[in-house]
Amino acid sequence: MGTGRKVVIGIGIFMGLSVLGQITGITKQEGDTPAAQPAAVAAQAAAQQPVPPPPPRQAMNATARALAKFYEANEVAADQQYKGQLVAVSGTVTGIDKDFMDNIIVKLAGDQMFREVWVYVGKGEEAKAASLAKGVAVTATGQCDGRIVGNVLIRGAVLR
Repeated sequence: MGTGRKVVIGIGIFMGLSVLGQITGITKQEGDTPAAQPAAVAAQAAAQQPVPPPPPRQAMNATARALAKFYEANEVAADQQYKGQLVAVSGTVTGIDKDFMDNIIVKLAGDQMFREVWVYVGKGEEAKAASLAKGVAVTATGQCDGRIVGNVLIRGAVLR
């Protein structure tokens, strides 16, 4: 057998073993010793541990009238402060309705007619929404979703 052929066979065997090592996860790295292997196993086990949930977010407080007024004055600034944030909004109920997908909306009085805060009630809050009436004060905590057609939207809200 020629030298060239031996080199090609040697390279093929080396590459095959490298691929096999990658597939099985067995690789020899610099510094691998029997003492280092338990540390690697422990690190791998730690990486597989479930990550604890983040701490609960602190809600920003706002009245429905002030929130609607702020959005009317400067929607860009209002979005920077409130959009995507957890907001506890309090106000007077002007309506308890459903949208076309049967989502419950509790409407809170804004700063002017047709500029309200629409609170989309979260799951499990249906009974609380059903017990409300127009004219009562309520506080709802949910995520601000900005403003659409003049109304500020709060989604996934819990009613108090």
